[in-house]
Amino acid sequence: MPFGNFNGTNMTRGRSAPNQVADKETFWTAVGLYYRFGQKIVDAGGYVFGYIYPRGNGTFTFSSSHDMVGMTPQEAHAFMQPLYNAFQDLGVNITNPLPRGATRYGRGGRTGGGDQPNQTRYRSRLIPRRNWLDDGLWNQTVQAIRTSVEEAGPAYNFHGIMTAATTKVAGWPGVDSAVNPAWRNGLLHAMLMEKQALNLTAEQAKQKDQQAKRLTDYWRVVSPASGAYMNEGDPAEPNWQQSFYGGLYPRLLEIKRLWDPWGLFWAPTTVGSEVWEVAVADGYPHSQNGRLCRVPGLPVEDEDNDEPPVGDSGSSSPGSGDGDDGEYEQGEDGEWEGEDDDEAGYGWEEVEAEVGEDEYGDPWEERGGWGIRGNRA
Repeated sequence: MPFGNFNGTNMTRGRSAPNQVADKETFWTAVGLYYRFGQKIVDAGGYVFGYIYPRGNGTFTFSSSHDMVGMTPQEAHAFMQPLYNAFQDLGVNITNPLPRGATRYGRGGRTGGGDQPNQTRYRSRLIPRRNWLDDGLWNQTVQAIRTSVEEAGPAYNFHGIMTAATTKVAGWPGVDSAVNPAWRNGLLHAMLMEKQALNLTAEQAKQKDQQAKRLTDYWRVVSPASGAYMNEGDPAEPNWQQSFYGGLYPRLLEIKRLWDPWGLFWAPTTVGSEVWEVAVADGYPHSQNGRLCRVPGLPVEDEDNDEPPVGDSGSSSPGSGDGDDGEYEQGEDGEWEGEDDDEAGYGWEEVEAEVGEDEYGDPWEERGGWGIRGNRA
């Protein structure tokens, strides 16, 4: 159900004729009505997917579609009618079309050629359900979206997906999961999508980062305890540990330090990545062009963990845990003793802290803890 061209903004659904909306206030009120009604769609098991596109001269197009699960076209039509009544009362003259049934594999629009690469960068926020339950907070939420879209300029599109990935819907009541808790409480996955030009200078990139943070800060104000979806998030996301992982981050960090105490596996904004940083060589914010260096004063592994990593069998003994790599015994002093059967002499040993210089003359430090002994080549 698209709303289109503002000033005029035309609103169409299926084969409905475009409808011009004469002023921005009516447009944004209609957008707010649709997303407010979206809670009912989601709670009925449906899904909402929409965009706001800038068209220049302060005009916009809003388009959206929704899926209703377990309803006939007639039932879905009746379900949506109150929203269209509200549009009519607002003066937005669009009709409620009869939905079509979905086919298993869509309508055959794909040709198998694949998508083309582009320079789209996402910034996002998960807006929680509580914002729908209070009129004042809801009005602030719509105003935050409006302000960000109007200030963003023609380089940005707004993308909104409504869903309810609650624990009940997921079927995981009482079971631990690493899913960001903000998903469980969220109703709207809001995104600003920017198609960045090629060959930006470092200064231009910095300015764009600053602009994007300012625009999405409007959303953070109305959702202070929420977060963002990592896969469509920003590598420059402020406080990314909270945004991408929520209250689960400390536990995830414990697991990371247990299984990768050296911080070997690294990517930006992944668990434990804050102990490393790229010494940027080209001046671009959050660039990956440079040496990966330890952040001074931050440990890779858990300082309080004086046990070797857990083996595959769940045993806390060194080695693989399956008993094939050697025999170990833990003495009364708590130290592990034994040797490997492996010819290379691999095993776990307690490593003393060492300091020195690398081949470039830069200082390095190897922290004490549990490490691999034997041939490390």
